[in-house]
Amino acid sequence: MLGVTYKTAWFMAHRIRYAMAQLNLPMMSGTVESGRNVHRWQRARITGREKNKAAVVSLVERGGNVRSFHTEMVTGKTLKQVISENVASNAHVMTDDHPGYRGLRKDFRRHSTIPPLLEGLRSQRGDVLN
Repeated sequence: MLGVTYKTAWFMAHRIRYAMAQLNLPMMSGTVESGRNVHRWQRARITGREKNKAAVVSLVERGGNVRSFHTEMVTGKTLKQVISENVASNAHVMTDDHPGYRGLRKDFRRHSTIPPLLEGLRSQRGDVLN
C-alpha cells in the first residue's frame, strides 16, 4: 500500500503511463528477431469455464530495443504490418518458419528462418543456420 489518496494514486498512474509511452520511435535496424506467442488464461463464469487468448508479437533488436504488440490474431497480415511499421528495410529479419512470415524477403535486406526445434541453438550461437 502506498498510503496516498485516490486522487494522488490516479495522478501517479497517469504519470507512470506517460513516462512508459515511447512516441516517435526510430525504426529498428541491424538484425531484428521476430517472435509470436499466444497467451492463454481461463476465467470462471457462472455457466462454466471460458477460454481466452491474447496474441503477442515481439521484435528484438540485437544489442538494442525490444518491442511487443498485442494483436487480435496471428495472421500474415498482422505479422507483416507490425514488422513493416517498426523495422527498417535495410534490416536482417529473423523469424521462425510460421507461414505468416512468408514474403518478407522482398521488403527487407535479408530474411532468415529457423525451425522451432533449433530456436535454442539460435540464442546460443547468435545467428541462424540457413
